[in-house]
Amino acid sequence: MAYLSSEVRNKINHDERIKYKRENWGRVKGGYSSSGNKLVIKIPEFNEELSEFLGIMFGDGNSYFKRGYKIGIYAVRITGDSRYDKPYLGIFVNHLVENLFGLKGKISYPKHGNVIVISFYSIKLIQKLNELGFPPGDKIKNKLKIPEWIKSNQIFYKAFIRGLIDTDGSIFRMSNQDPQLLRISLTNFIPDLLDEIRNGLIDMGFNPSKIICNKHFYLSRKDNITKYIKEIGFSNSKHINRLKILQNQSPVV
Repeated sequence: MAYLSSEVRNKINHDERIKYKRENWGRVKGGYSSSGNKLVIKIPEFNEELSEFLGIMFGDGNSYFKRGYKIGIYAVRITGDSRYDKPYLGIFVNHLVENLFGLKGKISYPKHGNVIVISFYSIKLIQKLNELGFPPGDKIKNKLKIPEWIKSNQIFYKAFIRGLIDTDGSIFRMSNQDPQLLRISLTNFIPDLLDEIRNGLIDMGFNPSKIICNKHFYLSRKDNITKYIKEIGFSNSKHINRLKILQNQSPVV
């Protein structure tokens, strides 16, 4: 997904908070007595699905919690492009979270650009994500790092990378002069996280580019693209469909 400015993100957060207050006002007596606080969630074991979900959260996810006098505001959100990410968020991610935690998300379309948001209102989910290494608040300020239980297991690590690139990545043709060459890119604004992912890919036998402008790197070699598709792949239909189009135009993998 394209990077959203802080102004747009603040507007989205504000709209979501107002919407949530309106939906619950009058039936919620205090944030900590709300149904979202009492809601029991499933506690998944460390597995491939959980690793992929954390990759998604590290990419386009956000966890927000604030205790108010009359109502607690809390939400786990994943944001995407409404033109391309509706099947991914509405079907794949929704089913993934339901399988992992027993929660169903709510889809909304903020009035700020081509944005789609899936939200999960559960304090316990926020608390569990915090335990897993994804604390509430600003991801850049929190200086997120990949949990050791993911880094120590290559299957989990690949699933995490898949979730991250499904949200923060893209696939495209390198240039019109070289239509047979494809490129997978990852753009993220947490330098240490980018460095971890790049080093992890190197350990798996990939040859990523250097990190450019502290925010992105690429996989460009033909054998690397083939290896990525076979060993890691995509869950986001946006990337799958894009890959098919490029392959049909210039079948190289």
